[in-house]
Amino acid sequence: MTPSPGVSAAALAATGASAQSASSIKATDVPAPTLNIEKGASLRMLRPVRFVQADEELFRANAAKFTQKTGIEVKVDFVGWVDINQQTAVTSNSGAGPDIIVGFGDAPHIYVEKLIELTDVADYLGKRYGGWLNLAQKYGKRSRRDAWIAIPFGASGGRSYSANRFCDRSASTKHPKIVPVAHCSARCRSRFFIRCSSPITSPR
Repeated sequence: MTPSPGVSAAALAATGASAQSASSIKATDVPAPTLNIEKGASLRMLRPVRFVQADEELFRANAAKFTQKTGIEVKVDFVGWVDINQQTAVTSNSGAGPDIIVGFGDAPHIYVEKLIELTDVADYLGKRYGGWLNLAQKYGKRSRRDAWIAIPFGASGGRSYSANRFCDRSASTKHPKIVPVAHCSARCRSRFFIRCSSPITSPR
């Protein structure tokens, strides 16, 4: 798999890519962070509904692998893309709900005070897979700090596509300069931990 513009190997690894697709990603042998798992812990995740069937199948398969390896039961709830922000707000305000949310854009920065810091995980992924690109750091790190509050793992190329399509429709012979996906802010997806009543780890 060749990373597309704006997607680092660390971001690809964060998606839990299959062994076949991940085999070409170079990895450095570095120790994983030590995370103390609470006795009887379970994990609930909230994420957007699949775009294609294979997305959900791979996601559920990786969740099952995590359960097999750690003994932690994982429940994944799929909701409509337009409902993610609303449910994230409810979780933040109530302190109950999913432990991990797969959300969009700047959502982690809106609820930054309710999140569990993920610097140890992000540093591990960066060292293992060759570092993070600038866009990932902008979305993943807390503003003006070196603390990670989310793990970015993708960005949309929709803006580049739309610009090209507009030029095609206008019969223009010269396309404007297209901003690379790596530098745009189009619906960056990230995983972030909400601090709720029963987190999987207790970093604080």
